[in-house]
Amino acid sequence: TIPSKVTATQLTNDFKNISLPRPGFLSYKGLTPAERGIALHSFMQFASFDKEPEAELNRLINEGYITKEQGESINLSLVRKFLISPLGKRMLKAEDIKKEYRFSVNIEAGVVREDLTEETKHHPVILQGAIDCYFLENGKMYIVDFKTDRVKDLSELVLEYGTQLKRYAKAIKEISDYPLGGCSIFSLHLSE
Repeated sequence: TIPSKVTATQLTNDFKNISLPRPGFLSYKGLTPAERGIALHSFMQFASFDKEPEAELNRLINEGYITKEQGESINLSLVRKFLISPLGKRMLKAEDIKKEYRFSVNIEAGVVREDLTEETKHHPVILQGAIDCYFLENGKMYIVDFKTDRVKDLSELVLEYGTQLKRYAKAIKEISDYPLGGCSIFSLHLSE
């Protein structure tokens, strides 16, 4: 059967990110690696990139965007490395930046599943998702997907999330007034 609505994350992860309660032995030992990744991702979502990261961290804690424990787990050197990276510098000069851009778009089922028949691949499906960040540069839109996964090489992230990014690109082409200039995966742990 073809679902009538899917999310981009659901298509990428299937059952990989099932949420289970924390085991009792972890309760008093700080955040898990996944929770630290969520904290860093939350920082990237809510922080102003044109402000000092330390000040932004304090603001996010004080305003309740992240907890003190989450804030203590965030490695601000990773944020600083992003800000001085070629991509970070481009974003700081951008005409506009939007974070956590939520979208809903009608697409053909063949974009979701490649194994469909000629008859069913044109069936309409609603794709929902949230783009970590996009910025406008020279009248074009550039999509950025921040990743906190600990990997040895960026190609691992491209392999894991490349299809999801292609779906984001397809969605943006359908709903944006701006042409798509490109898509990037930025690994915060690799600083690239």
